[in-house]
Amino acid sequence: MPGSLLTKLKSIYSCLAGCLISVSLLTACTQELKPVSPKRLPYVTGLYRNSQLSTKDTMGLDLDIFDERNSYNGVLDVALDGKSLGKGMFDPDREAWLLSDLKEDDQFVRMAGRFDFLRQYAAATYGVSGDDVLMAGGNLADRYNQTIEAPTRATFVYKRLHSVMEPGPPLNLPRRGHRMISLKDGRVLIWGGTTTGGRAVQEIELFDSKSMTIRVIGKSRVERRDFLVTMLKDGRVLVTGGIGPGDREGAQGLCSSVEMFDPANNSVTLLGQTQEARVGQKAIVIGEHSALLIRGKVPSAAGQIEESRTFEYFSGEHFSGDSER
Repeated sequence: MPGSLLTKLKSIYSCLAGCLISVSLLTACTQELKPVSPKRLPYVTGLYRNSQLSTKDTMGLDLDIFDERNSYNGVLDVALDGKSLGKGMFDPDREAWLLSDLKEDDQFVRMAGRFDFLRQYAAATYGVSGDDVLMAGGNLADRYNQTIEAPTRATFVYKRLHSVMEPGPPLNLPRRGHRMISLKDGRVLIWGGTTTGGRAVQEIELFDSKSMTIRVIGKSRVERRDFLVTMLKDGRVLVTGGIGPGDREGAQGLCSSVEMFDPANNSVTLLGQTQEARVGQKAIVIGEHSALLIRGKVPSAAGQIEESRTFEYFSGEHFSGDSER
């Protein structure tokens, strides 16, 4: 082979190698991070650095949703690694003032008048009309903070228009540390927590405001407390994070399993797991089927718990899973 031709071929090969290296470096900079939680189920999220997400408010101004001081209610433009996720991000916690009250103080602070009881580790949610508040479970105590029942099956419905608290139907199981969320059809989903003796509750209950009944409609796949329930725009409910028994999913008992409740047929599906087990996270819904999980605490490399520096993204195409493990 002539020397000049060999030299040209070497030059072309060097250029191609340089291009391949550049492409691989670009891919490494933009692709999601490596999974952190041990894989026992399919991962259903992408894990990203906070810096890979950018948002703009309705005025086109940059908004840092990872800053606790910033509010992100309303519609935002969302971009992940420079690719637009479209408009539609919103905070599903419409009545955050009451739910925050419960989360921060672990008790129901009276909204009007004086009630003859206190409630610790209870859960409360607004009805579909926004006029009534259902409060259920927790530790029931009198006005002198003397325990009456812990945990309790008692529920109460607060009529906001008339400032009246009325007894509601009893829970099928006494529970505390559970979560509740109003469904689009007016029912209230009651999930998780612990019952008498500290046993984790897997029975799922539904409150029907029309018939004023509460009934068990199935069981969750995972035992957990201090978790997050998030309603997607299509009406389904995501259950993520929290603390469960043992360290099989994450250090310090943090949970990575993801479950989905479908109110259309009252079914529960175990979708898979997040790439980082989390507790205390926040969810923001995007579009009809997608959501972001941000903030919270995650396991550290040393097996301790630290503030999260990442976020996880659910997309509609990832919503698949089995009803059984």
